[in-house]
Amino acid sequence: MNLEFKNRGYLLGNLYPASTSSLKRSMLSVFSRKFLQTARFEKRFLELALKRAFAAKLLDTSGKKYLNIAPGPESHKGFFNIDAFDYPGLDAVCDCRSNLPFQSGIFKGIFTEHFIEHLDYIDELGIFLGECHRVLAVGGTIRLVTPDAQKYIESYVSGGLNHMLKIRNSPEGYYNSRAEIINELFHQGVEHKFIFDNETLAMRCRASGFSSVEIRDYRQGKDPVLLIDRELRRGESLYVEATK
Repeated sequence: MNLEFKNRGYLLGNLYPASTSSLKRSMLSVFSRKFLQTARFEKRFLELALKRAFAAKLLDTSGKKYLNIAPGPESHKGFFNIDAFDYPGLDAVCDCRSNLPFQSGIFKGIFTEHFIEHLDYIDELGIFLGECHRVLAVGGTIRLVTPDAQKYIESYVSGGLNHMLKIRNSPEGYYNSRAEIINELFHQGVEHKFIFDNETLAMRCRASGFSSVEIRDYRQGKDPVLLIDRELRRGESLYVEATK
């Protein structure tokens, strides 16, 4: 198997048994439901990328000093809110996986909740964290909230189904087994690309130039403005703050 596919297991090359027949591999990928799901998402992001290319310019933040990345329908006043999909309350629509369309060093803080698990760990995460570091002012902080692999794995081993349902914030009967929850966490169709623990996320933040990285708790942190974590995500989340 190609080394690239081996290191990026969610891609099509790692979904099928090894085969020496290129025709067989092509047919499997063409008729795969997962291939069609991936194509649908990538088509949407390609459209956004083309729009950005034709209207490439830095966004005017209107003096706002805090950036909220991928809030969905949960935009916050006082933040400049951006998302790849057009929700009410956003300040701009753009593909947040790549370059951030802002001047360098203009934000005091960045908040993003349950977004980085949707990034390709190899090709996109480093670029994203590097762009966040660039647009932050010296001393600025990014608050990263994402599903916590350690919480789920510990619960799978010793907590039982009911405990995992509590972490997931799901009603009884929504999932029938612990394995269903684990697979939803690590895949969510084709949307989740990587699930972090504190060690891995801290390592990647430092590699992107952040001077200090700290593990935080729900709505506890360095900058009170950034403490907008959603209660809905509290049980399953990892909270990390990185300072430029």
